[in-house]
Amino acid sequence: MPKYKVLAEQWDRRLSSAAEAPVFQRHRAGDVVEISKAEGERHARRGVVKAVRRASATSEAAADPVPVAEPAGTQDGAAEEVAEPEGAEAGPERPRMTATRDTWAEYALARGLPIEQVAEMDRDALIAALS
Repeated sequence: MPKYKVLAEQWDRRLSSAAEAPVFQRHRAGDVVEISKAEGERHARRGVVKAVRRASATSEAAADPVPVAEPAGTQDGAAEEVAEPEGAEAGPERPRMTATRDTWAEYALARGLPIEQVAEMDRDALIAALS
């Protein structure tokens, strides 16, 4: 079965049929789930999940952690502090899926979308463009 990454903050996936007592499985944002292609496409249209692409052997090898050397100590044995480079900010925080259109528009502009394009888009189109 294909894998999908959960985008919603919380997704309670129903596992039981309508005739049975309700049984749910709770997933949080960032979880990777294996669901049928039809179910995945349906939830992707709603913005709940996003398809995870299969990694090739070379990209899996690149994902392996690279050992990092320990920082050199000073004369008294204490490690030196390394200053963060200027402009090393992570960028604006992604709004919640339930945020208003104006909040998504501000986020889109901060991410570099042209103001003309943002002005023509509704909230769902902005979310789709930034996913």
